[in-house]
Amino acid sequence: MVRSFSFFILIFLLLHYGISQKIIVIIAEGLGGSEFHKYSQYNAFNTMHENGVLSTKLYPVFPSLLLPNRYSLFTGLTPRKHGLISSHIYNWRSGESFNGFSSPSDLEYSQWWGAFPLFISAQKQKARVAMLYFPECQVNWPFPPKFCISTKTNLTLQSEGEINSKITICSLFDLILIHDSSIFDEFSRMGPRRAGHSGESVRRLTDKIDRLVEEVKKRVDLNLIFVSLHGIVEVLPQNERVIDDYLAMDMVRVTVGEGASLQIVPRTGQTHQIYSQLRNNFPIPNVTIHFTAPKVGDLPDYYSLKLSPIVSDLLLIADPGCAVYTKDETKRFPSGIQHKPMGVAGFNPKHPDMLGLFMPYGPLFRRGLEKSGVEVVDIYILLCTLLKIQDCNPTTGSIRRIQEILVNDIISSSSHLNLISMILLFMIII
Repeated sequence: MVRSFSFFILIFLLLHYGISQKIIVIIAEGLGGSEFHKYSQYNAFNTMHENGVLSTKLYPVFPSLLLPNRYSLFTGLTPRKHGLISSHIYNWRSGESFNGFSSPSDLEYSQWWGAFPLFISAQKQKARVAMLYFPECQVNWPFPPKFCISTKTNLTLQSEGEINSKITICSLFDLILIHDSSIFDEFSRMGPRRAGHSGESVRRLTDKIDRLVEEVKKRVDLNLIFVSLHGIVEVLPQNERVIDDYLAMDMVRVTVGEGASLQIVPRTGQTHQIYSQLRNNFPIPNVTIHFTAPKVGDLPDYYSLKLSPIVSDLLLIADPGCAVYTKDETKRFPSGIQHKPMGVAGFNPKHPDMLGLFMPYGPLFRRGLEKSGVEVVDIYILLCTLLKIQDCNPTTGSIRRIQEILVNDIISSSSHLNLISMILLFMIII
């Protein structure tokens, strides 16, 4: 009788603690935490808010742009460490460039993708990983995800039939990563104020997320995390600054980037002259020039960028609501047609409008909890912990900072299960 009773207790505990939990992570950009209240009535957001965890203060890394933050979530490293500081990167020492996944060299793992991302570490440990609608699917990874749909397919979560097919694969993978750029694309093109009046892109995406929320409700082993990595700020035409109007461009070898920040690669011997010109003599309104050199640089530590082959001596940083551009195409990287969007990302990561959104929901997570500050790199260590990945990268992310969102200290549940199982097994034997 005791043995039979113990057996049933053991089975219950194994089911309660030992069910392999699956995680879906939807990664978006452009929807700031400060804007959440405008869309909180949508079914998916309302359910996840009331029955899961909400943080409207997700702190991005700098530059608070798409690729740097996505890869920081994947690696737990800041852009200074993983090197992907933008979707277009220029190595001013070697002349090599990263061109937003459009060049063959962009896809060489050894050249640009030095840090092992989460999905590779998970694959190495035999976890089943699916990646949907990511440009990273084109990269020649040493351990590529078995199921990876690139943006080159032009498919998105909102494509006809996609949500139905993705619900059917929820049982097949331990980690499903889904990227959606629709909110950022619309907010960037129209500006967050104008786009926000209709909320069309948010509505369309949350309609699809609602299908996944309903699936989570039915299951005891499925969890959903929605992340918007950073916000976006309106930039009116009168707040656009052109560096050519303030500086003789023959002093400049090339400028890199545009919008919220812009690097200046000076000609030999011109560094201090350019700095003095734009700092003291003829400063650009609402734009500050910084030295990036270690020890003597004046860039605040929270920007976490220093002089390197991909970060030049001089960096211009615009105030939120302004943007800086280069007119002379021969001095501009990337060259070509210049786009000046109404919505711009990449500003100070501590600015309220740049903070992102973090919403976990499912059996692993507490219900009705509003979390204060979370950092993008915290999500990396959270996923590493939940997926029990052994060789995660050293990171400034902290599980202590985020573990309160978990149910019943799930971190230690596996060790509790081992102890309880040993005790009950002993009871069964005797």
